[in-house]
Amino acid sequence: LLGAQDPAQALPHARRAAALSPRDGSLLERALAAALAAGGAFAALDLLDDLLASAPDLGVRARLLAQRGDTLYDQLGWKDEAAHAWREALEADPRHAGARERLSSAQA
Repeated sequence: LLGAQDPAQALPHARRAAALSPRDGSLLERALAAALAAGGAFAALDLLDDLLASAPDLGVRARLLAQRGDTLYDQLGWKDEAAHAWREALEADPRHAGARERLSSAQA
């Protein structure tokens, strides 16, 4: 999908692909990589927020919220905001192991 394209050119295509197939984690990863390369953490958060607005089910919502928390924590160092996103992910899917692990390690 992204190939050797310029990330700024690839981002709209990756964004659309992720929106059309919200359950495909690999498309989300590619879209996030393009967003980070093209515009940094805020572009990635913008992408996640757009996808969250149309999340088709709680499982997808939990995955997007967990990724939002990861981006807030890893890219910006915003610990409180990240913890909030991980808690929201767990509200959507209490079995989401990634959100639970990240929240536990951030609070330790």
